[in-house]
Amino acid sequence: MRQFFTWLLTINRPDEDLRRRGRNVILLALGLIVMALLFGLLLLVRPVPAGVFALIGMELLVFTGVTLLARSGRVTFSAWLLITMEILSVVGGSLVSGTLSVSPFFLIISVLIASLSLRPWQIWLVLAANVIGLIATILALPNSPFTEPNGDVVVFGSFLLLGIVALMGFLGAKSTSSALDASQRSRSEAQAAAQALSHANTGLEQTVAERTASLQTALYDVQARADTQARLLEEVQQQRILLRELSVPVIPISATTLIMPLVGALDSTRLQQIQEQALRTLEHKSARYLVLDITGVPVVDSQVAQGLLSIVQAARLLGAQVLLVGIRPEVAQAIVGLGLNLRDIYTTSDLQSALSYIALN
Repeated sequence: MRQFFTWLLTINRPDEDLRRRGRNVILLALGLIVMALLFGLLLLVRPVPAGVFALIGMELLVFTGVTLLARSGRVTFSAWLLITMEILSVVGGSLVSGTLSVSPFFLIISVLIASLSLRPWQIWLVLAANVIGLIATILALPNSPFTEPNGDVVVFGSFLLLGIVALMGFLGAKSTSSALDASQRSRSEAQAAAQALSHANTGLEQTVAERTASLQTALYDVQARADTQARLLEEVQQQRILLRELSVPVIPISATTLIMPLVGALDSTRLQQIQEQALRTLEHKSARYLVLDITGVPVVDSQVAQGLLSIVQAARLLGAQVLLVGIRPEVAQAIVGLGLNLRDIYTTSDLQSALSYIALN
């Protein structure tokens, strides 16, 4: 049953206000159908003309048609059909009975239907239709209502009540319509904002993806540069080692003799390198003589002299004799001035003398 009512009250139109008014028309038509059926059942126990049942049957058909029309989306037409049926029923009842009585007050129902199913400005059209119908009924009656007791009160009260109800219905419908319009605008703005947010989110995701790709590429470049730099540093280190070895070359001139020509200023680092290179070569070559040529050393100070003495002592421990070659006059004066003892070291001014000494021994 619930699914049936859900289907019955579903109106396939995008306008929220139109759907609301359509649902109201359907519910009103269903209520009038139920009332007509109940009224018909009550008349079964009383002797009434057959035309009454025919009228009830026609109303049921009209109300059913109104329901189907409203569900199909023709809300305004179905509402006017329902209102017209209501006005004609009241006017017809007054004409059949031949008296106005309280029938005009039932015209209020049509105004209430209009406030629930039509646009606000159309309520005034329904009020005009009720006024015209009421005036036509008064004129068509065989006896003027004004001749009846309180007839004028009934007539003027009917007009006044219709006007008040129409005003109240207009205000209520206007408020409802304004609220729905505001809700629709808010919904449209929310949808637009959501769409804009979706576009912004898509753009942001694309930007993030691009930035991530750029950062990834940059990371690869940095990694490649780091690898290249590490490789270059390794090559530089190897070249430095090679240069260090070349800066203190050890030249074998025979199976028992090695010559180390020293060029340039000697500091503690170079002296340490010279000692390591000399001892390593002596160990590998098993040489007996090591000739240190200091002809290219510009200055021999205390540090240089002590370093040379350390090389001499270390070479002796390996069983080799060290010959110091290239002592110039200024170098000899410096050594004497420093008070160094070189008595255990063979010294000569040139390489030829050292080689002659080695050849004689």
